[in-house]
Amino acid sequence: MRDAGLGLAVMKNLENGKISPTRFGADIYVGADLVRRRLDEWGSRLSAESLRERHWVSAESLWERHLVSAESLWERHWVRAESLWERHLVSAESLWERHLVSGESLRERHLVSGESLWERHLVSAESLWERHWVSAESLWERHWVRAESLWERHLVSAESLWERHLVRAESLRERHLVSAESLWERHLVSAESLRERHLVSAEALWERHWMSEACFVQNKF
Repeated sequence: MRDAGLGLAVMKNLENGKISPTRFGADIYVGADLVRRRLDEWGSRLSAESLRERHWVSAESLWERHLVSAESLWERHWVRAESLWERHLVSAESLWERHLVSGESLRERHLVSGESLWERHLVSAESLWERHWVSAESLWERHWVRAESLWERHLVSAESLWERHLVRAESLRERHLVSAESLWERHLVSAESLRERHLVSAEALWERHWMSEACFVQNKF
């Protein structure tokens, strides 16, 4: 490495004109080929080492980049995973909250619906009960009205029949009395007629008896 550095310095000085051939002598030119060969060897070595170093540097850079990229990707993966996990948890919490809210809402609606149905059932039951009582009262009133009406009709009919019975009885009594009076009158008339006839017959018989006695006496004497 020291000879290669010296050779490179000499070659640079010769090319730049800082070193003249006459100063060091002719042996510089003689050793120029050797120097060039060494330089070529060292240049190839340097080039190989440089390529090797560049390869290692590039490899290290790529590895570092790979690691950096891997770390970045890993960090991104973790960040994304954490973000997704957070989103998942947030979504799960949101869904759970919605589920609870929906459950509470459905429970409240169920209770409200149950209370509404119960109230409707009670209102319907009360309405039916009131209608039943109104209908029962109406039927009872109608029954009493009809019973009173029938009773009044029965009493009126009974009174009418009694009046007719009394009227008929009075009429029959009057007819009986009239008939009795007529029969009595007829009986009296008939009795008087029979008495008159009896008297007339008796008188006639008595006259005939006296006349017969008189005739007998006359005939006797």
